[in-house]
Amino acid sequence: ALPISRHLYYLQLRKDVLEGGINVHEDTAMLLASYALQAEVGDYNQTVHGSDYFVPEHYLPQRVSKIN
Repeated sequence: ALPISRHLYYLQLRKDVLEGGINVHEDTAMLLASYALQAEVGDYNQTVHGSDYFVPEHYLPQRVSKIN
Protein backbone atom coordinates (compact mmCIF):
# COMPACT_ATOMS: atom_id res chain seq x y z
CA ALA A 1 0.00 0.00 0.00
CA LEU A 2 1.07 3.54 -0.59
CA PRO A 3 2.35 5.40 2.48
CA ILE A 4 -0.60 7.82 2.36
CA SER A 5 -3.05 4.91 2.26
CA ARG A 6 -1.39 3.35 5.30
CA HIS A 7 -1.49 6.66 7.14
CA LEU A 8 -5.17 7.21 6.35
CA TYR A 9 -5.96 3.65 7.45
CA TYR A 10 -4.10 4.27 10.72
CA LEU A 11 -6.00 7.52 11.31
CA GLN A 12 -9.34 5.82 10.70
CA LEU A 13 -8.52 2.93 13.04
CA ARG A 14 -7.28 5.35 15.70
CA LYS A 15 -10.48 7.38 15.43
CA ASP A 16 -12.62 4.23 15.62
CA VAL A 17 -10.84 3.04 18.77
CA LEU A 18 -10.98 6.47 20.44
CA GLU A 19 -14.67 6.95 19.67
CA GLY A 20 -15.67 3.41 20.62
CA GLY A 21 -16.48 2.17 17.12
CA ILE A 22 -13.94 -0.57 17.72
CA ASN A 23 -14.08 -1.86 21.28
CA VAL A 24 -10.75 -3.10 22.60
CA HIS A 25 -9.74 -4.43 26.01
CA GLU A 26 -8.08 -1.90 28.32
CA ASP A 27 -4.68 -3.60 28.03
CA THR A 28 -4.91 -3.51 24.23
CA ALA A 29 -5.94 0.14 24.31
CA MET A 30 -2.87 0.97 26.41
CA LEU A 31 -0.60 -0.93 24.05
CA LEU A 32 -2.08 0.78 20.97
CA ALA A 33 -1.76 4.15 22.72
CA SER A 34 1.92 3.49 23.40
CA TYR A 35 2.53 2.61 19.74
CA ALA A 36 0.67 5.71 18.52
CA LEU A 37 2.50 7.98 20.96
CA GLN A 38 5.88 6.61 19.94
CA ALA A 39 5.08 6.87 16.23
CA GLU A 40 3.69 10.39 16.46
CA VAL A 41 5.93 12.02 19.07
CA GLY A 42 9.00 9.81 19.43
CA ASP A 43 11.08 9.31 22.54
CA TYR A 44 10.30 11.45 25.56
CA ASN A 45 12.60 14.42 26.06
CA GLN A 46 11.83 16.49 29.17
CA THR A 47 13.28 19.65 27.61
CA VAL A 48 11.05 19.34 24.55
CA HIS A 49 7.90 17.68 25.91
CA GLY A 50 7.64 18.64 29.59
CA SER A 51 4.40 17.29 31.03
CA ASP A 52 2.55 17.39 27.69
CA TYR A 53 4.12 14.22 26.25
CA PHE A 54 1.20 11.93 27.05
CA VAL A 55 -2.34 13.29 27.16
CA PRO A 56 -4.59 10.26 27.80
CA GLU A 57 -7.59 11.78 26.00
CA HIS A 58 -5.53 11.97 22.80
CA TYR A 59 -4.61 8.30 22.81
CA LEU A 60 -7.13 6.32 24.86
CA PRO A 61 -10.86 5.74 24.57
CA GLN A 62 -12.78 7.74 27.17
CA ARG A 63 -13.78 4.61 29.11
CA VAL A 64 -10.08 3.68 29.51
CA SER A 65 -8.67 7.15 30.15
CA LYS A 66 -11.08 7.53 33.11
CA ILE A 67 -9.71 4.33 34.68
CA ASN A 68 -6.18 5.62 34.66
